[in-house]
Amino acid sequence: MAKKTANSETMTEANIYKSVSQSVKTLMDFTKEKTVMNIVSSVNSGNIVIDATDLQKLTALVNTSIDQSLTAGFSSVEHSIKEIAKNR
Repeated sequence: MAKKTANSETMTEANIYKSVSQSVKTLMDFTKEKTVMNIVSSVNSGNIVIDATDLQKLTALVNTSIDQSLTAGFSSVEHSIKEIAKNR
């Protein structure tokens, strides 16, 4: 049985999946942005000494690593969505 939200939209498993997926993606994008900004800030303040070429490589590695983590770990989110939908 589907639940009604405040705006009367029926929350099906597909709706829940879409909403949670978008939220997780937004969170991971923010994580990448903030991590890269912190690395660049540390380099600019002299706390980390690294040249521009290596800085580009490092930030690319960070972004790729976060993307890979999302891809590898999203199955647990999918499982949780299915459990929530099943137990409503």
